[in-house]
Amino acid sequence: MNWRWRGLPGQQVTVHGSVTVVENVGSSLVQNFQQPPAYHLESAVPATRVLSVDAVRRQPSLLLKAQQERIDFVGRTAELQRLHDWCKAEGPASVLLLHGQGGQGKSRLAAQFAAESRRNEWTVLQARHGLDQASTAALVADTPMDPVASPGSQGLLCVVDYAERWPRQDLIAFLNDCTSQRGKVRVLLIARPASRWWQSVHQHNRNLGIPDDRIGLSPLTAEIDGASLYHHARGHFANALGVPPAGTSGPGVDLSGAGFSTVLAVHMAALAEVDAARLGKQAPRNRSDISEYLLGREYEHWEKLQEGGRVTIPPTVFAQTVFTATLTGALSYEDGIRALTRAAIESNEHHGQVLKDHALVYPSGRPSTVLEPLYPDPLGEDFIALLLPDTAAETSPFADGWAIKAPNRLLLGTERSPGLDAAPWTRRTLITLIETAQRWEHVSSGHLEPLLTSHPELVQRAGSAALTALVRIPWLPLEVLDAFEAKLPFRDAEVDAASAEIACHLAPYRLARADDVTHASIHAGLAMRMDNAGRFVEAVEAIDRALPLQAELVGRDPAHLPQLARYLDWAGIMYSRTGQEARALDATQRAVDHYRTLIAAGRTTFRRQLGYALANLGARSIAPEERLAAAQEAVDIARELTGDNPTLDDVELSGSLANLGLALQDLGRHDEALAVLRESASIRRLQAARRFGYYAPHLHSALTALAEQLTAMGHPLEALETIRENISVLTTLAQTNPGAFGRHLAAAEAALRSLERSGQPPSQLLEPLTD
Repeated sequence: MNWRWRGLPGQQVTVHGSVTVVENVGSSLVQNFQQPPAYHLESAVPATRVLSVDAVRRQPSLLLKAQQERIDFVGRTAELQRLHDWCKAEGPASVLLLHGQGGQGKSRLAAQFAAESRRNEWTVLQARHGLDQASTAALVADTPMDPVASPGSQGLLCVVDYAERWPRQDLIAFLNDCTSQRGKVRVLLIARPASRWWQSVHQHNRNLGIPDDRIGLSPLTAEIDGASLYHHARGHFANALGVPPAGTSGPGVDLSGAGFSTVLAVHMAALAEVDAARLGKQAPRNRSDISEYLLGREYEHWEKLQEGGRVTIPPTVFAQTVFTATLTGALSYEDGIRALTRAAIESNEHHGQVLKDHALVYPSGRPSTVLEPLYPDPLGEDFIALLLPDTAAETSPFADGWAIKAPNRLLLGTERSPGLDAAPWTRRTLITLIETAQRWEHVSSGHLEPLLTSHPELVQRAGSAALTALVRIPWLPLEVLDAFEAKLPFRDAEVDAASAEIACHLAPYRLARADDVTHASIHAGLAMRMDNAGRFVEAVEAIDRALPLQAELVGRDPAHLPQLARYLDWAGIMYSRTGQEARALDATQRAVDHYRTLIAAGRTTFRRQLGYALANLGARSIAPEERLAAAQEAVDIARELTGDNPTLDDVELSGSLANLGLALQDLGRHDEALAVLRESASIRRLQAARRFGYYAPHLHSALTALAEQLTAMGHPLEALETIRENISVLTTLAQTNPGAFGRHLAAAEAALRSLERSGQPPSQLLEPLTD
């Protein structure tokens, strides 16, 4: 991409794939808007609402929003210094992750850093995902940008909040766009977790030589004691609410108790105390009661608005609308109508009027959106939890039977309007439910667990970051997570990383409950999850635990031999990936021998598995003639089993052809090699079109082999076309699982550059076959 990031105040830069649109420049750039934008970059955000004393007295929660900055920024001296040092460091591009639990002050710290960076003559932009129509925290507020790019500008700082919620491929594409710019570029990612989603981003950065780092926010109470934070916030809230400052008495709550480890929780306690004192009420004393108090004040505000005739909907409908908005996030007007319809809010008013009433209290930061969520996020999650009835405890005063099925209606549809496959809020709704379930047990047991059990394919859409968050839900029964993991695909590039994380978490539980017959299968299953996720060393460790256990079972009962042969075939793949070629050859040859023994005993159904093992033997470090013989036998078996349908899922004709082609290539039989490699790639294309997540890794291997043969035979134009196709496939794979595919993408890009210069792309290893 060749464009400048610097813009005038109020300009918005939108990226539609490779197309960039700059708005508010005095003229229009006519572009194709058929594809949704990958992300938006804003050089200015809507102005912060000016809140009067009366406004915050009616709705105290407004004072908790990060962009209001009603409390002076305190502490975080070391983190701020690290951020500035990161910006000043040498090098054109760098990425940094700022992470911590919700309410820890990430957005406020980022806002402070952005403001200071701007004053230090950095250009600051805010990035939002293209499907995120909500406005985010005012990270670039304060000093306006210069009307033109200053020659003395220090560089570009891009801030991305909720980075873990971006689809992986879009986040990686954004990082690629940022780090390919001229001059100094710094990308600050803000997220709650720093789990496998970050590891995959880190792997991508490492593959491309982009330096990155991360800062985990510990509780601010480790730097400033909770009582000081409480008194500091209490004074500011008293001033905002127009009441005399409170005395020097200690906090009315035990800040060492559960739920007060974050800055936001301390601020909520201080706000509730000040507001309760102003109204002559008893201040709440624990975390859940504080949320209940502040949300009760929202209800009171809605009641007074209806009594005064400013809105038409009653508080119960207001609550249902806020509940819906907090689950869906801000939407376009049309999608907002759809969301209210799907949620089946109990209003006699037209949904358009409901949206207008809601916007009066929760105005969107963008004129094109409705259903602004209740902020800050933890308060909104508390609202969801309190509206959902809890059958195992005293029900909150806000509990509404309507809410019991509302999440399902949003996610799964209704009899009148089923489906929702393309609902723009599905991912956000699932993420919010998972985040809420981490702090509210009844949300986990009553709502998330049934979804995991009955609709695992739906929950997969939450993305890898959300799926790995499942392991952090303290009351999610391991048997539920066990059943969910078992329903995840054996291989799918979109969820392989998360599947490995969950399987690793479940391994001790599974082993403790299993008998010695199934111990080997648990280790072998974990090995495959690790291998698919690119965690190759851990895969070898797991398969090495499985093999002796399975061999012992075979010694006791030969009926276990087929599984041993299968695990040996897998082991050969894993050893080869980690450079243990001698072990790989031994394991694969033993697998072939075992399958031949089974077939000789009349177990002819194992011819398919023999074909897999022979195909893998054709890729081992043996003489080309031996590889040719093994691969040819694998092809013969596959052709026999596939008949007229070469794309059958349970027969690996394509992989066998690929290894046959490579053996022919090494023997100098290039015309024959090209023919079989073309057939292999053709089959893989058809399979990947049907099941991309499973077959794309194999498609890239087939394309690699075909490109090398085309180059060797002097067909550079077709080779270039094939390598570009391969790069397209690998780009998608590496975006979701860079640990497994990042190096292949880098090699394919190097192959393209090499062929463009000299016509000799470097070789790559093929993806082994697994049944």
